Amino acid sequence: MKSSQTMAGRQRLKGHHRLVGLLLALLVLGGGLQAMPSNADPISAQVAPNEYLVKFVPGTRIGQREAAVQELGGQLVDRIGQLDVDLVRFPQAGQPGSVQAAGDVVGTFEQHPLVEYIQPNYVYAVSEAGPRKAYLPLVITPGAVLPNDPSLNLQYAWGRLDAIKGWSYDTGSQAVVAIVDTGIQLNHPDLQGKILPGYDFVDDDRSADDTFQGHGTHVAGIVGAVTNNGIGVAGTCPKCKLMPVRVLNSSGGGNSGDVVKGIVFATDNGADVINLSLGGREDDQTLAAAVKYAWNKGVFVACAAGNDGDYGNPINYPAYYDACEAVGATNADDSHARYSEYGRWVDIVAPGTGIYSTYKNSSYAAFSGTSMATPFVAGVAGLLAGQGLTNQQIRDRIRQTADQIPGTYPYYSGTTYWSNGRLNLARALRP
Repeated sequence: MKSSQTMAGRQRLKGHHRLVGLLLALLVLGGGLQAMPSNADPISAQVAPNEYLVKFVPGTRIGQREAAVQELGGQLVDRIGQLDVDLVRFPQAGQPGSVQAAGDVVGTFEQHPLVEYIQPNYVYAVSEAGPRKAYLPLVITPGAVLPNDPSLNLQYAWGRLDAIKGWSYDTGSQAVVAIVDTGIQLNHPDLQGKILPGYDFVDDDRSADDTFQGHGTHVAGIVGAVTNNGIGVAGTCPKCKLMPVRVLNSSGGGNSGDVVKGIVFATDNGADVINLSLGGREDDQTLAAAVKYAWNKGVFVACAAGNDGDYGNPINYPAYYDACEAVGATNADDSHARYSEYGRWVDIVAPGTGIYSTYKNSSYAAFSGTSMATPFVAGVAGLLAGQGLTNQQIRDRIRQTADQIPGTYPYYSGTTYWSNGRLNLARALRP
């Protein structure tokens, strides 16, 4: 069960033991992008050199904020006005990127009477491995009318989700799903006509192209690849539009400041659904405020539960926040994927192992992880948003129509791994 404390607001960070903010990682396992070992001491993580996110007490004027920062030789460099949070740089904080230097600054500045909280702007590096073959072929009911996408047989998830039947009910009404990730390959042939204008918060421009990484392109294809077009693969929401929001760089790294700005941008620019196939082990007040901002504006937020299920199964953020629908991963046989985070706080599960989708350089590949499970939920949310449902109604519908497979709390007497069950597209859309 998720803690309601996260939605009510956390107390101020106090002391070095609360230094660790969001450690951003692409939540991919197996033949995909591999994060540095997530059971490593998070204090050893890198930080954006001398950068911090600061929330001043309400009513603090710009001149007061500037003066407070300048007392330590710093400067205000950016502002996320919707959350009343400032990005601050302290050039004299010590060795650039040093966590010890970050501790010194935080320990001093958090005592300032105008400061509500301060956190380092953490980054988390990832490395890339080659793609792998799809896990199992698609199995469907004989006689079903199939889309003509030639690689449909490599997308076993459509059978588990009963998607073929579901698409006979509805294929969407151009709801907007924001992919807050590494961007999307804008000229991928299987995504043409689906991609809306977005933004690149890494390079600070409007071309959110996923040129080198591929993760965001893979996620986008699961959500909404062009379906029944005679090429490639099908997408969960055939008529959904995709908004690329690039917050992670070509190496798969990012920082909490850019992710927060990406969430706010998507919310303010018409997204009905936000997909967050990223996360970290530590609570982050600014990220919590961002997903709450999106939810309060009516946006449904699907968040990957994390891939540390066999590394101590820590809580993962932002998935743990109440404003997120925490998505775990299953294997093709509906069993718990051992890498997927588990517990009653995981709201829903979807296939995540060996998921075949669009990829960089106009190609296709299969990857595994909660990153891959999450866009199935985001896609179904897009289908329901297109019917006019609110984010709360979407959440209720997805949970109430899930298949209560073994491992589902409270319907299973054995070991339970998640609440509600495994996503079922057809049941969610049934008239």
